[in-house]
Amino acid sequence: MISLLKNGAIWCGACAAALVATVNLPADDVREYDQNGLRYRETTRIVQRPVYETTWKEETREVYRPTFTTEQQPTARTVYVPITEYKSQPVMRGRWNPFIEPYYEYRLVPVTRWEVKQETVNVPVVRQSNTPEKQTVKVPVTTLRYENEEFIRREIVGRALGTPASGGSAANMAARETRSTRGYGSKSLAGDPPRHSTH
Repeated sequence: MISLLKNGAIWCGACAAALVATVNLPADDVREYDQNGLRYRETTRIVQRPVYETTWKEETREVYRPTFTTEQQPTARTVYVPITEYKSQPVMRGRWNPFIEPYYEYRLVPVTRWEVKQETVNVPVVRQSNTPEKQTVKVPVTTLRYENEEFIRREIVGRALGTPASGGSAANMAARETRSTRGYGSKSLAGDPPRHSTH
């Protein structure tokens, strides 16, 4: 049962494919003619062949370009600042001189101390911003079209009308097939009979 269903599905698929392949195609052109005592049948079939063409098209797009700017941002920081003050200090003079009486002399002596202070400094900060701009680019565009291709098949079907019977059967002679493309002229194989009857 499964085999029958499978064979039926394959047959339906083949029929559908054959139906799609023959849609919108002209019927075969069949004609017969006599030549050299034989009767020939010529079948011409037109087949559509897909042709892909790629062209380049210009398009305008909006892109964003990054822009960098540097700004000075004020920032508070803590620093240590030296502060120097002068203080008067007594200094003894003549302590080791036996000829004078020792005495005190006042001198200004620098005294340094450190104080903590808050100050504002400018720190450089880099900022990024996206600037829109128009840009023209080329993009490929592929189109599909169909060209008609002509296939010609010639075969011997019997003796020409009015030709007496002779030994051998002309129907057993090998059929010849040629192929040509419409618009470019037909090409025939060597030894093919002419396409037009002389009668």
